[in-house]
Amino acid sequence: MKSSISPQRSATLRPQLHPFSIAASALTRLVPLGASYNVAIAVADIFYFVWRSKRETAKRNYAHIAGVPPASAQAERLARESFRHFGRYIAELLHVQGWGLSKIRDAVTLHGEEHLEEALSHGRGVIFVSGHMGSMEVASTIVLLRDFKVTSVTEQLK
Repeated sequence: MKSSISPQRSATLRPQLHPFSIAASALTRLVPLGASYNVAIAVADIFYFVWRSKRETAKRNYAHIAGVPPASAQAERLARESFRHFGRYIAELLHVQGWGLSKIRDAVTLHGEEHLEEALSHGRGVIFVSGHMGSMEVASTIVLLRDFKVTSVTEQLK
């Protein structure tokens, strides 16, 4: 199916935001994205140390994946990095609010696009599978800019 968002209908990315998000988004635009990432890491570390239940859950989950005890240094490192990754994601999400399509086009660098082009050249479509890497909001906009026809598989959250 074709994307229901068109460049004419949505010149900027402006979803409905909580007032805190609006203020945080405005603040993040005052500093470069790299500096926002540094602040996000510090905030994520605070959440990691303060939010014990989520920290312990993350440690158990990563310990299970890595096959190590939850109290291990590896589980601790993986859990803390997951909090930091989420912090960077939030900083990026807030930073891109209000970016127009041209700003995203100018700011995003695609790597390996020639592989996708080669696969598309066969005229049979492409099944593209990816892990959740970075901002899905920006990735979705790139799909919009390239005018790809997309079918997405999702599950309903309860």
